[in-house]
Amino acid sequence: VLDCFQGCRTPHIDSKARGVIIGLSLATRVEEIYRAMLESIAYGTRRALEGVQAGRHGGESKGVREVVVVGGATKSEIFMGIFADVLGVELVTLDSPNAAMLSAAVVASAGLRISGRIQKGRGGNL
Repeated sequence: VLDCFQGCRTPHIDSKARGVIIGLSLATRVEEIYRAMLESIAYGTRRALEGVQAGRHGGESKGVREVVVVGGATKSEIFMGIFADVLGVELVTLDSPNAAMLSAAVVASAGLRISGRIQKGRGGNL
């Protein structure tokens, strides 16, 4: 599965890219397609994370030991297990039901230099 169903993200940014599912047969089960989609998302995230770790995104090289994950996907034990295995880092979830929206606001404010820097939050605070 190439998960570019809404364009491709970092590191191969292309809004016109399209996703594909290959290797299907009449025997392919929906569960196999679902798992392949989850794995594709995880491997796409790993490519982006490797870019950050190598300093290819305009910053210095970073050693990433944990990733904060938010949103509905965090409720899936299967997805979080795949995600943790593929990324090879600790996953940290936030307790806030609005964590995804809050995280986007924090990153945007840092990008716009409204706030000084992003600080790690715990227990629903970011």
